[in-house]
Amino acid sequence: MTTSTKTAALKMAKRGFRVFPIIPDTKIPFVNEKSPDFKKLNDNEKAWSRKHPSLCGGIHLASKEPEVIKRWFAEVPSMNYGVSGQGLCILDVDTKNNKPGIEELCELGDIPETFKVATPLGGLHIYFASESVGQRNIRPSIEIRSKGGYVVGPGSVFAGKKYVVIADRKVAELPEHIRFELAKTPTRDTNAATAVAALDTDAAIENAIAFLQLEPGVEADRNVTAYRIACQLKDIGLSPAMIASVMMEHWNDKNDEPLEASEIETVAHNAHQYGRHSAGSSNPEVEFGDIFRELPKVLKDLQRLPYESRCFADIEPQAIRWLWEDRIALGKLTQLAGIPKVGKSQCTADIAARVTTGGQWPDGGTAPSGSVILITGEDDAADTIRPRFDAAGADVQRIHSFDWALVESGKREQFHVERHAPALRRMIQDIGDVRLVVIDPIPAYMSGDDTHKTGEVRSALLPLQNLAAEEGVAVVLVNHLNKNSKEKSAINRVGGSGAFVAVCRSNWLVALDPEDEREPHQQLRLLLPIGSNIGRDAGGLAFHVEDVVLPGGIKTSRLRFQPARVTRSADDVLAAVSDGAGGAVLEAEAFLRRELAGGECPSKVVMSHATHLGIAPATLSRAKARLKVTAVKQGKDWFMRLPPIARPDPAEEFGDIFK
Repeated sequence: MTTSTKTAALKMAKRGFRVFPIIPDTKIPFVNEKSPDFKKLNDNEKAWSRKHPSLCGGIHLASKEPEVIKRWFAEVPSMNYGVSGQGLCILDVDTKNNKPGIEELCELGDIPETFKVATPLGGLHIYFASESVGQRNIRPSIEIRSKGGYVVGPGSVFAGKKYVVIADRKVAELPEHIRFELAKTPTRDTNAATAVAALDTDAAIENAIAFLQLEPGVEADRNVTAYRIACQLKDIGLSPAMIASVMMEHWNDKNDEPLEASEIETVAHNAHQYGRHSAGSSNPEVEFGDIFRELPKVLKDLQRLPYESRCFADIEPQAIRWLWEDRIALGKLTQLAGIPKVGKSQCTADIAARVTTGGQWPDGGTAPSGSVILITGEDDAADTIRPRFDAAGADVQRIHSFDWALVESGKREQFHVERHAPALRRMIQDIGDVRLVVIDPIPAYMSGDDTHKTGEVRSALLPLQNLAAEEGVAVVLVNHLNKNSKEKSAINRVGGSGAFVAVCRSNWLVALDPEDEREPHQQLRLLLPIGSNIGRDAGGLAFHVEDVVLPGGIKTSRLRFQPARVTRSADDVLAAVSDGAGGAVLEAEAFLRRELAGGECPSKVVMSHATHLGIAPATLSRAKARLKVTAVKQGKDWFMRLPPIARPDPAEEFGDIFK
């Protein structure tokens, strides 16, 4: 069965028809979860669409390329397919529920030999070649499918039966007598010639929705009831397209046996064509003017808001999948925060290298092998980022840079987490084996003021959350710490809104080790957990940044992790750093001022006195830098001295008195 469907689709494409994927055993295309049409699907159709996002797009995917079609069927062998109406006028003759489709077809006159397909429910698809003629009903039981519309292709299966070619002929040109009939028939898109008020206004739509929410569903005579409702919606002031839309969304599901979309589109069109009153004739704004315009607000307050829910008994439990166990999860957001120049970007380079090679993690375990996408604008790709990857042993064939988002106008735009998440998703799908996405730093790719507003941050990160979950990739966001050095809680030190920490499932601090008193560039660095609501507490790790010279004399660096697990908390480390800046360094500054108050002093003497007082060399170095102490060589010895104090000019200070 599946082979014949695929063969039929390829045969249709070879004849010049454009085809596209349709969900198995249905007439419905795969629909992207973010599309407004997604909520119209049933649970089975939603499940198929979620599982196969690459097949979503409906008629916009229509193609004649055999390789494209084969790829679709390779992903879902049992799928149906649709035939685009572009370049065609297809008569969709409906006979189910005793509709007089065949009789109405005879009324149209002679039908020339052309390509014909029998549908599983007894109808016909009659193909003609034509320019676009719009979507409409040429008779109550005969719909026209042209550009923008589609029919299910032969070989597809619905209700256990196939669509079958019954006349394998060359597609004939649309006969003139049918073209003449079409000229007399308005399309579904517009039919407001007799309207007495503007159609589809906000007030009219709200009035229509309020009316439908009070209208019960029916068990019998659905088409009669649907036509009555459509006429009332027309009178309120809705176009055929809007009538069909609001009836599908706010009324159809109430019926024991909901109508198909095509049936509701038909009654909406017929209401406009045959209804007794002019469109908008009972629009309250026409009858009562301003008095009635406030009524939708009152009705809205009285309405019961719809909702979606799930029973947890229907939710299958799943284990968390890890990129780095208990540290970075697949399908989640992870945050790496720290002050500038402590090694955050070095950490992401090391992590990326291990992922591209399927290497070992510093604390044990193996990284899942895959590709990496890097979004960064702070370091140069050629002289900084690429050398770091090479030094870390990365497979650079599997690391990709997202440089620009290409917008419809043809212009290039810098990546923005909300606007360009679809472009990032497309890149992930095109590469195929992406395991990690790094955005460094995240505030650079958000709107400026939004990073400090909780609601805006949550809203901005939602597309990334969905992308990570749906594509199964780990997304690591690099962030800075704020300047509130008196705050000793690591969670409150992360830059921007607290929503960054709340939304990310794991948060990590990169910091210098305050207990390491060597020069800053030699100090040990720490990778410490700030907070996580998944996995166990894996503790911290320590690492050095070591210099590396690559072939060609290119200087760079890489990380060397220490084997021991770090038990100190991020809060303790930040508190120690804060205390060190406010205590030990200030004491060292006071010492230098005393030592050098009388002028320059031999460096050996100063350092000896500092050691005697318990001042660490690293602390002394920080104090020297803060005071701008200089070293001067005299003969064979070095001397320290404070910068000269700028004194005011006595002539300027005392004026004529000094003269």
